[in-house]
Amino acid sequence: MFSAKEDRHLLCWAHKYGYGQWEAVKMAIRRSPDFRFDYYLRSLSTDLIGKRCEQLMKAAEKEVENLVKKFNLESNLPEDEKKEPYGDLSTQIQLPKFKVMKEIQLKQEEEAAEGERTQLEKK
Repeated sequence: MFSAKEDRHLLCWAHKYGYGQWEAVKMAIRRSPDFRFDYYLRSLSTDLIGKRCEQLMKAAEKEVENLVKKFNLESNLPEDEKKEPYGDLSTQIQLPKFKVMKEIQLKQEEEAAEGERTQLEKK
């Protein structure tokens, strides 16, 4: 089975080398030090790598469509102003970058730790 790390790398390499360039993705797997000892991933055929990348791309498309639907429901916009999943790029939802999401998560964890610390100090 595939881990989240492997899936993330496969999607990034598919984006970098282009759709259908599964041989290039396979070579990237072999060159990557992250997968030096991952014999399962290194031994996959180009067909299986391609199938997995296609599955991941379909799942990502569905996730984007669900995010757009959720945004449209929460925004209470009139029907003519609702955003389409793959419409005009200027009207698409801007998702936060990974770095920003990590900073927010770190801040929340620090606040939780600070709250626990103050509770322990009160005792």
